[in-house]
Amino acid sequence: MAVNKEEYVGEKDNYTSYPWLKSGWTVPFVTGHKYKISWGNNGLDWDAMKVTLSERWTESDQSIYFVHNFTDVREAFDVKVNNLKIDDPPYLNDTILFPKDYQLGNNVIFPTNDVREFHFIVNGKQPVEN
Repeated sequence: MAVNKEEYVGEKDNYTSYPWLKSGWTVPFVTGHKYKISWGNNGLDWDAMKVTLSERWTESDQSIYFVHNFTDVREAFDVKVNNLKIDDPPYLNDTILFPKDYQLGNNVIFPTNDVREFHFIVNGKQPVEN
C-alpha cells in the first residue's frame, strides 16, 4: 500500500512531541528507522544542530536516517564529524547512496521551493580518512 506523503505529513497524530528539556538531555531513536525531525510544532529554522552518538554504538548497529525541514534558502550545509569538516565524500551533499553503504555524515540537501529538507545519516561507521 502506497503512502500519500502530503496526507502523512499533515496528520499530527503521526508525530511525537518532546517539550524543550535542557541542553544535554537526550532523546532515544531506534536504529534501522527513518525519522522526520523538526524543532517546534511548525519546524523552526535553525543555524546549528549537534548530534552526539552513544559510546555504545558499534559499526554493526543499523543506521538512522534523519530528515529535517528548513525554511531559509540554503545551498549547502557544513557537515562535521568529530568537529572536522572534510571537503571530500562522505560529507559532501548528495552522498546518501544505498543503505549498505551508509556512513556517518552522508547527507543530501533538497533546497527547492517545493521541498526544503536536509537528509543525513547517523551510525557507528566512521569514514576512513586518506
